[in-house]
Amino acid sequence: MKLIISILLALVIVGAKANSLEAEVNSQITGGNTDFKSQLFKIEHNHTFKEKYKISESSMYQYGESDNIRSLEKWNIKIRPEYLFTERTSIFLANALSANRFSGISRMYTSDVGIAHSWLKSEKFELSNSVAYRYSKEKQIDDTKISQSKGDIVILSKYKFKNLSEIKAKLTYLPNFTDSDDDNINANLDYISFLGKGFSLKIGYEWAYDEKPVAGKAKHDYTTLVGLIFKY
Repeated sequence: MKLIISILLALVIVGAKANSLEAEVNSQITGGNTDFKSQLFKIEHNHTFKEKYKISESSMYQYGESDNIRSLEKWNIKIRPEYLFTERTSIFLANALSANRFSGISRMYTSDVGIAHSWLKSEKFELSNSVAYRYSKEKQIDDTKISQSKGDIVILSKYKFKNLSEIKAKLTYLPNFTDSDDDNINANLDYISFLGKGFSLKIGYEWAYDEKPVAGKAKHDYTTLVGLIFKY
């Protein structure tokens, strides 16, 4: 936890000199037969220099409790340097360190190399995608160690409504080259309403599919959330 807080503070300090800085806090509360509460903290900053180089850094921490017992805890730290061939096409490297102990992952390190392209970009609509090769090393809670080669295919779209709000959609497909029976799919749909002064209200839906989950876990997982975003 101290590591996460230290990195979050470092990103805030570095982000002061960034082209853009975005911080997000959101929560999920379920009552009745299921008493579940979760909080998510996320921060990301991007910096472009010499017109051809870009670097983005992000950090995320999420925890949750069911009937006052911790049932969710995961975090992720990522850095992605990028070289822009043109205004629309770039190559990138990405390195991330993460953990999700209630899904059986004590530590996971991933390294990506890929290409990104923006197909459409206007004041109202954006469409882009990226394709990457991913190598991952995972240490599970039971000390099992796994190394895998994967693909990372992402499609992103965004539509803005008269500078008042926008909808963002993201679809990620992770084919597993090492184990063809363990592919993953993630989908995100967010509605963001601009409140002014850099603040926005976010209502989101996240869906995930794991073809080979850890024992006792379902293949499908989904989350609805409400959050507050600050960006400048």
